[in-house]
Amino acid sequence: MGLARDLIAYTGQQILPPFAKSTRDHRNNKPFEWIYTFSAWCGRLMATLDDEASAVALLDQIVALPEEAPSHVLQHAMRTFMLDALLKPATVEPHHRAIWGRMTSWVFENPQAERAAVNNHIDREFQACAFTTMFCAAIEFRGVLCGAERGWANITQFEDIIATAIARFGTHETLFLGVVKLLQAGGIAFFPEPALGWLRTIALTRRSDQAFWGSNGDGMVEILRAAISNDPSLARSHGSAIMFIADVLVDNAVRGAGFLQQELSKRQS
Repeated sequence: MGLARDLIAYTGQQILPPFAKSTRDHRNNKPFEWIYTFSAWCGRLMATLDDEASAVALLDQIVALPEEAPSHVLQHAMRTFMLDALLKPATVEPHHRAIWGRMTSWVFENPQAERAAVNNHIDREFQACAFTTMFCAAIEFRGVLCGAERGWANITQFEDIIATAIARFGTHETLFLGVVKLLQAGGIAFFPEPALGWLRTIALTRRSDQAFWGSNGDGMVEILRAAISNDPSLARSHGSAIMFIADVLVDNAVRGAGFLQQELSKRQS
């Protein structure tokens, strides 16, 4: 533990040296490979530790790093912790659930989460952390992928965290991709509710935002079609909620939304 703590301190100084006002002041001199590799190792270490207190001590030291440094470390630490502690085991240990709650709370309480909620620019490193709260990752040349596959039995344990993630990030033009991938994958277990409520809120918030729907309208159509395909009775039991979202998409000239309306009408007749 002592070595890990010393290395976290060292890595923090490599990201943001003393007297630097921002990570941008040191961008060309960062040892990126070290930061990526060490940060991933931190996530594995926290997943390996048997007691919550030791893992929390490491996490607290990471989030106490100055300025933007915590998101530089957590973007990889969260991803490897998610894989090793949450997605791979058949059963999620209670202390791992608690640590994930602490990790995601830091993301939700970060000032950049407020910027994301109103669709403003956020740093790439924080964006990676935000995707991870939805069990997703943006992989170079592969796009956004979801690690929570359909049928993942443990997903309901994380409903509160997922609900907060979608509330914070679902209206952000880029982070909405995480909502799309999650609700088409393991998150389909949240249909009809609370998932339709989450989507209706996003549609209402971005109701007249043509730029948002120009980027994400097709993704919203994909989610609804996946939900109806998985459970055809949704078209009848929750047709009004789905139709409201479809109407918003049609009003914003989303290709495919009209066909979705027609499909709903046929299933309801």
